[in-house]
Amino acid sequence: MIDRSEADPGLTRKSETLFRQLADDKVFRRDLLRWFGATFLVSASIAIFIIDEIHDRERSRRLADVRRTEIGIMFSQQSAIRERLSLVRSDAIFLRNEYQSALAVTDGDQQDINDIVEDELSNFSASRGTYDSISVLSNSGREILRVNYGGGSPIRVTQDRLQDKSYTSYFRDAASLDYGEIFVSRLGLNVESGEIERPFKPTIRIATQIRGQNGEPVALLVLNYLASALLLAVETSADLSNGIPMMANREGYWMVSPVPPPKWGFMFPGGQEDRMAELYPETWKAVSAGTSNQVLTDEGLFTYSVVEPIRDIMSGLRNFEGFVPPRVRQPSSQGWPQWYVGTFVDGETLEEITGEPSRATQIYSVMILALCFVGSAALSIALAESGSRRRALVTMANLDALTGLHNRRSLEENLEFEIGRARQTGQQILVAFIDIDRFKTINDRLGHSAGDRALADIASTIDDEISSVTAERKSDGRPLRQPVIARFGGDEFVVVFPDVGRVPNVDGLLSRLAERIGSLEWDGLTVGASIGTAIFPADGQSSDELLDRADAAMYAAKQSADRPDQ
Repeated sequence: MIDRSEADPGLTRKSETLFRQLADDKVFRRDLLRWFGATFLVSASIAIFIIDEIHDRERSRRLADVRRTEIGIMFSQQSAIRERLSLVRSDAIFLRNEYQSALAVTDGDQQDINDIVEDELSNFSASRGTYDSISVLSNSGREILRVNYGGGSPIRVTQDRLQDKSYTSYFRDAASLDYGEIFVSRLGLNVESGEIERPFKPTIRIATQIRGQNGEPVALLVLNYLASALLLAVETSADLSNGIPMMANREGYWMVSPVPPPKWGFMFPGGQEDRMAELYPETWKAVSAGTSNQVLTDEGLFTYSVVEPIRDIMSGLRNFEGFVPPRVRQPSSQGWPQWYVGTFVDGETLEEITGEPSRATQIYSVMILALCFVGSAALSIALAESGSRRRALVTMANLDALTGLHNRRSLEENLEFEIGRARQTGQQILVAFIDIDRFKTINDRLGHSAGDRALADIASTIDDEISSVTAERKSDGRPLRQPVIARFGGDEFVVVFPDVGRVPNVDGLLSRLAERIGSLEWDGLTVGASIGTAIFPADGQSSDELLDRADAAMYAAKQSADRPDQ
């Protein structure tokens, strides 16, 4: 096994260096935070865009899946309806022909006809199980006979309980049928004796004329088709739907709706508002236009097919020799029956299905943002370290390694800059050249290490004295150009005062500086300081001229003080 603590010493040192920089280097911390903020903002913005794009694609895919699912369910509903309506026409023709045959064998005796036909109708009703009642009406609208389904046990209605149907709209429409025509009513609730039957019985009435032996219409066959099973099939076919099954007529009144609004609004006073146009106006507008079998609005997704029950009822039997092709007639007061059958996924449910990111998308999003964070941190550290290295190089190029003061090259650059500025502002610049007396004695007696410490102490003293004076001048609220303090070479130092006019009693400042340098001591050894000055523009127009004049003044001061150079 590999001991990781021994395998990665470089990584450990790098981590320690990074933590030291974070703790000690304010500029490094500032650069790190700045770079991290910028890189993470950019990378996170790109990541969020990518995540949104992934989510949008996932949303589109989910919506497409929902669309396909709902269309498949809609076709199942459509098939269920057509399957149940496909035999209605043949049933009507078959029963009409049975009655006409009874007329032929009984010579028109109504009681004999009823005995024969009631048996036939009872057996037929029990076997089919789809007709609530089968009745024969006279030309005046009075029931001649009727067989009720009776829940699977057909009941022959006695003569005293037969009703007059002449007042009904379906009789008025069917009475004018020509032979061979079939009347199909709209889907509605069954009405008995002028009252809506309860519990509700959704019903479609099928009627056709019965012709006597002389060819004249003698009666009207009426089938009350039980639509409850049909409506239930619409609901059960949608068990796998993401929404709810719905069925509405051509006016938008609900016939299947597991949730409010109430169904069958067109059958009741005050129910005119209970329709799709009122609850889902945008959807109804698109559905009415009939341009597609799927409508997506802010209200939700409505998937539907337009079912024309008459067309489905009239599909079935083929013509045969001697067969009179039936023709259909719609109710005179209404248009052709038309149903909108399908499912509805409301907007809130659709948003829950398509809008919530999947677990995988959430994981990808977290991973992408985590990569952005880690990548931004790594890049920021690299950039901050690069900046730190650049600053170190600049420091090495411009500062003296021993004292931390400006070196000669940096001094000359700063002095040239200040001269150019002074030419524009008319200010004076003072250059003070400082030479340390008796420094060679320290090197000779104490060694070069002690000499280096002495130079560092002298540099610190110069910086402290000059900085204390300039700090006092800042208190007046006016900006002050900072003096440039440099180690010129060996034991020589230079101070440049760019704004000397605002430094009071510079001579006194330099005298105090010389005294402080003279008070320093290293193992009983002391030094002195000889200082010479030059002023721009009086003593020179360039950095070289000013430094030469200040150097000459320093030597003159050294000689006048009678300090032999050792």
